[in-house]
Amino acid sequence: MLAYCKQPEDEVHLSAGNNGQEIEITVQAEVLISLVAKPGTGYSWSVAQTDSNKLDQVGESVFTEESEQLGAPAQQVFRFKPKTAGSVQLKLIYHRAWEKAVAPADSFEVKLNIINRR
Repeated sequence: MLAYCKQPEDEVHLSAGNNGQEIEITVQAEVLISLVAKPGTGYSWSVAQTDSNKLDQVGESVFTEESEQLGAPAQQVFRFKPKTAGSVQLKLIYHRAWEKAVAPADSFEVKLNIINRR
C-alpha cells in the first residue's frame, strides 16, 4: 500500500497506523514519528534499522506524558531528516534496552521513498 502524504511538505507526521506502509516524502521534509510507550516500565522505542547515508535522526527521541499518573503511557517522538533522494527502510523496535536475549515487544516499520521536490 503506497500512501502519499498530502501534508505540508516540511513536516510529515507518522504514527502506529502507518506501520507497514510505503510513504513518499520530499528531501526537504522532516519526518516525525509518534508512538505510544511506557517508559516507567522500562519499555521504549529505538531505531533498529535505517540507512544513515539517506536519513539522519535529528537529536534524541522525546517523551510527551499523556498523564501525570505513575506508569502512564507517553508519546515517544522521533525526528528524521532525509539527506538524499532514494528509498530507505526505517524500523523501530519497542523493548527494554537491557534485555539483549529477548525479542522486542513490538515493532514499527515504514519504507520511505524520498524524492526531490517537484
